[in-house]
Amino acid sequence: MGRAKCVEVATVVDLGGTKAAVAQYELHPDNGPQKCVAAKCVGVADQPLVEILRGVSLKLTHPLEDSRWFGIAAAGVLQGDTYVHERFPVPKDVGEAQRAFGWSPECVVKLNDTEAQTYWLIQPWEQIRRKSRPLVRANGHLKQSGNKVFIAVGTGLGIGFEMVDDSGPVSNVVIGRSEGGHLDLPDRSPFERHEELMRFIEAQNGSGTNRLESLLSGDGIALIDRFLYGSNVDSVSVRSVLADHPASVRVFNLYLGQAIRSLTVTVMATGGVWLWGGVLQRDPYIIEPLDQHLRASNQAAHKALVEGMLFHPSRREVLEQINVFRVLDKQAAVKGILAAVLRRKQQVDRGV
Repeated sequence: MGRAKCVEVATVVDLGGTKAAVAQYELHPDNGPQKCVAAKCVGVADQPLVEILRGVSLKLTHPLEDSRWFGIAAAGVLQGDTYVHERFPVPKDVGEAQRAFGWSPECVVKLNDTEAQTYWLIQPWEQIRRKSRPLVRANGHLKQSGNKVFIAVGTGLGIGFEMVDDSGPVSNVVIGRSEGGHLDLPDRSPFERHEELMRFIEAQNGSGTNRLESLLSGDGIALIDRFLYGSNVDSVSVRSVLADHPASVRVFNLYLGQAIRSLTVTVMATGGVWLWGGVLQRDPYIIEPLDQHLRASNQAAHKALVEGMLFHPSRREVLEQINVFRVLDKQAAVKGILAAVLRRKQQVDRGV
């Protein structure tokens, strides 16, 4: 423990609906952050944050009281210091944990889950390229410093942006986010039965629910499959039928391509579009056809993604310059939280 007294420690927590990933890093002035431990705990929905942290503390290298920096990301709405979400019967009070372990408020970083994943993009370029795979190669040169879009498709739809602000004397990278549940589905689509699908969504989910998240999520791919095949699947059981239902994968990728197009044009994402999330990480019948699109049997899925991107004729010259990547890093959220903590540390050290 002698080493801990001269090296600052950061503890980061990626809090999901049922489990949490916790990691501790020693922040060495010369060698940068060094991970000293990683742990997971389950059954977190019904526990206060303080109890979750106390339960995992025995697995950590350093006592939580010795951690100067603390970063957390969770789904839901942050009301003051508390995360509130339908998946949390017990809200997660960060302020209570801050007081229990003696952390200074300026050293505590609170993020939405999509913000954390987007912060992954501010790591050194070599690291993010090593942990990603190109899905669509553009005709133009990829600008490492260009604006980027991060799309996470999982239980819901998270959208993040890394944008370069050149308005001041020094360029600054700004991280922003949006919820897919707030974005409307496109009025038109290359999908031949688009209008019929929109009516089906409204019948299934109720009026006023035609949001992008209705299709680009675990529940969304299940809804598409029910529409096309009359199946009775949910976001989990749909995985067992997609191998025999290629049309569902095609339609999903058409709308994913349209979402990429819309977001790309909005922020001029010359730094690329980056895809992540449970659906795009775990479901082989959606992502493998994209990864392996050079194989003839998988060309249809990849073609659908590009068709969706290029469906609308306007700004086609911009879209043909955009690269699309899949993030392979399973620790993207944890590393993103750490990147946000390190940014806060720089600000505090400079007295900003």
